[in-house]
Amino acid sequence: MSVSTIVYETYLHALATSAAPDLSTATFKCALLTSSYTPNYVTHDFFDDVSTFEVAAGGGYTAGGETLITVTLNDNDVSRFVYLDAADVVFNFVGFAGNFRYAVLYVSTGTPSTSRLLFLIDLGSNVAPASTIFRIRWPAVELGSVLKFGQG
Repeated sequence: MSVSTIVYETYLHALATSAAPDLSTATFKCALLTSSYTPNYVTHDFFDDVSTFEVAAGGGYTAGGETLITVTLNDNDVSRFVYLDAADVVFNFVGFAGNFRYAVLYVSTGTPSTSRLLFLIDLGSNVAPASTIFRIRWPAVELGSVLKFGQG
């Protein structure tokens, strides 16, 4: 399974125009989307653009996805980059009857139309976990953790 991660261009534009959320105080969530979703990195900007394709709640999955915990925003002065790190996201499925292809990371405001999309993880094919733990492991800090900005 080939996995790829792509940042939404709308988020990059928000960074450039000072319209991006304050990452130091944000609530980050990771939601799972079905293969019916067609990614549009140019126009999709908020969670309401993708929520129609979110897997149904139940079987251990909560609508809106999992909240990231142990979130830190740090900088590396030597390599000159800023990074966001968090504990791995764990979905504990029990009797889950669906499948998904994408995981979307977003900043939750509690309102889908203002919850900024950050990036999408394409798992390459459908995942049907049934009754198991599904974990998204973030890369090591040197590789960017959850998000990495800068020259490093």
